[in-house]
Amino acid sequence: MIELINGLNHWQIDFLATGLLLQGAILPLIPEEIIILTMGLLWSQGKITFPEAFVFIQLGLLPANLGVVLIGKHFGKQFFIKKRGIQFAQKFFLKFGGQAIFLTRFTPLIRAPMYLVVGFSQYPALSFLRFDAWASCFQIPLLLLTGRWIETQSKSIIGAYKEITILFGIGLTFTMIGNILFELTLKKKQKLFLSDS
Repeated sequence: MIELINGLNHWQIDFLATGLLLQGAILPLIPEEIIILTMGLLWSQGKITFPEAFVFIQLGLLPANLGVVLIGKHFGKQFFIKKRGIQFAQKFFLKFGGQAIFLTRFTPLIRAPMYLVVGFSQYPALSFLRFDAWASCFQIPLLLLTGRWIETQSKSIIGAYKEITILFGIGLTFTMIGNILFELTLKKKQKLFLSDS
C-alpha cells in the first residue's frame, strides 16, 4: 500500500483521498482520521501541499457527512420505531444542535450514528453543513499537522504508520470512554426531556 501511494502524483493522491472520504458515507473502509493523518504525512514529504490537502479532504468529507444526514432524514424513522426516540432527538437538536454537531466532528465512534440521528430529527441539512464545515476547519489542520509531525519524528514511513496506529488506538480508547460517558449523560437528559412533555 505504501509503495502504491509513493508511486502516485499529487493529483492522484488528492483524488484518492477525496474518493475514500466520499465512500465513507456508505461503508467507511478506512477511518477518516487515518486518511487525514496520511495526507499530513505526505505533505511533510513534499508530495502534496497543505492547501490542496485541506481542499480535497473537504471535498470528500463534507458531502459524505451530509449524505449520512440525508440518509437519516429519509430512512431514519424506519430504524427507530419508537416515537419517543424521535421526539427526544428533535428536542435535543432544537436545543443543542450546533454544539452537538461541532463536538461530534471530533469523536470517531459516535460520528456516523449521530449524523443519522441529526437526519431523522429533521434538523436542517444546511445548518448541519455549516456547523460540520466550521468544526472541520479546526479538525483537518490539526490532523494534517499531527501527520506532518509524526512523519518528521519517524525514521521511516513504516515507523510513521506504526505511530499513527498507536495514536489512533489511544484516540479510539478515549473515544470509547467518552462515548460511554456521553450515553450516560444522554440517558439522563432524555428522562428530563421526556418528563417535560
